[in-house]
Amino acid sequence: MVNNTRAAILKYGIGKWLNLFVLYLLLTLFASHAWSRQVDIQFEIDLKDYLENSELTIENVGIRGNMPPLSWDKSWRLFDKTGQGIYSTKVSFQQPDNEELAFKFVLQGGLIWEEGEPRKLHLKNDQTYAAGQPAFPDRMSNPFTRYLGNWKFDQAGFSMVWDLKTVVTQKLAGQTTQCKQINTDRSILCVVSNKEDPNWTMGHMVWAYNSEKKQVSWLSHFYPDRIGTGSGTIDDKGNMTVKVTFQGEPEDTYRIYQWRWVAEDAYSMMSRQYSSKGELTGNWYGGTFIRAP
Repeated sequence: MVNNTRAAILKYGIGKWLNLFVLYLLLTLFASHAWSRQVDIQFEIDLKDYLENSELTIENVGIRGNMPPLSWDKSWRLFDKTGQGIYSTKVSFQQPDNEELAFKFVLQGGLIWEEGEPRKLHLKNDQTYAAGQPAFPDRMSNPFTRYLGNWKFDQAGFSMVWDLKTVVTQKLAGQTTQCKQINTDRSILCVVSNKEDPNWTMGHMVWAYNSEKKQVSWLSHFYPDRIGTGSGTIDDKGNMTVKVTFQGEPEDTYRIYQWRWVAEDAYSMMSRQYSSKGELTGNWYGGTFIRAP
């Protein structure tokens, strides 16, 4: 009798623990299934309007977020498969239904981020997320736009004073200045050459605009060893004033350049030299540029 009772208790205990173990396995499998369920999201963003008035080439459109495989530190690439300015990609998430994805689109490998709060998306089912209006910073037109193109001196030519008193004027019929946007919205490269006298004027200028400081930066190099660096301002009409120091000119002297638009397709340029004390030395050069074919 005692042995039978012990056997019954032992049998009951084993059965109970077996049931609990099976229940544990079922709960584990269920939880594992719930947490490992894959959700596929197709992300799309339409950049046609954002890019249509700019020469900027978007080389890297991406997305960053708070949930693997996305991260805030590295971009997941989107691609324009149709050439229509619509960038897309598919991302697979291993997350529960109640998780909320926070994310932002980025450009140029993460150099340009969307403004404002992150976008939000609940990972419930496979779906396509088509972004509305991009929240990237407003694109500003190139402040140097009026200078783009080819330029030459007008009939009066180029006048200069190097000895503080003698004015010399040259026609410089063969000299041209070719200005073009490089590969950003806020810079310009102007190449100066003279087909009739290649040794007289060969060089270039790079202007770049700092939108935060509203400042123009200047870097130039003219033949043979005339390096110029400086900074200044430009207004909304394209009139520009820049202070520049040059290799080869007396130490601590500088020049003030002024560009003033005198017609739709013509501007004057004047460069005046100043001493280390901020006084005019009397050396200057300048002329009027007109648009060339």
